[in-house]
Amino acid sequence: MFDTLDLVEAPLTRQDVENILHNLASSSELDLSRRNLEHINLSFLHLKSALAQPHVTFAGQELYPTLAEKASGLGFSLIKNHPFVDGNKRIAHAALEIFLVLNGYEINATVDEQEKVILQVASSEIGRATFTDWLHHHIIMKHSTSQTGQ
Repeated sequence: MFDTLDLVEAPLTRQDVENILHNLASSSELDLSRRNLEHINLSFLHLKSALAQPHVTFAGQELYPTLAEKASGLGFSLIKNHPFVDGNKRIAHAALEIFLVLNGYEINATVDEQEKVILQVASSEIGRATFTDWLHHHIIMKHSTSQTGQ
């Protein structure tokens, strides 16, 4: 379904994630921005690793060739690498959605369904393969209707 795509070449950057962090902080009662920006310098390698996931290659071959695999790698790694003091799940979800939108796609699931799967990843209730499969079944072209017509 998503095997051949013209995906955004450049990965999300640290600055992109800092912008997400500031936007989430401005809409939250928590002081996510200050605490996380202090911590981000200590966990930069965790963040850098997560942001690189959609573009990882080995022997010249993409390890994650489909959109669902790329998006899953980004979201899963941001959640599990825990590069921030607080807000890892929210930041991961926002980064995942931005990555999809930049590539012309979006998640076709309710906020509650999306929250549930993010929490399942965070609690290790589901692994990366299951998360990838979930995304594969819930990613649609932006502004398109679902197959069920809902």
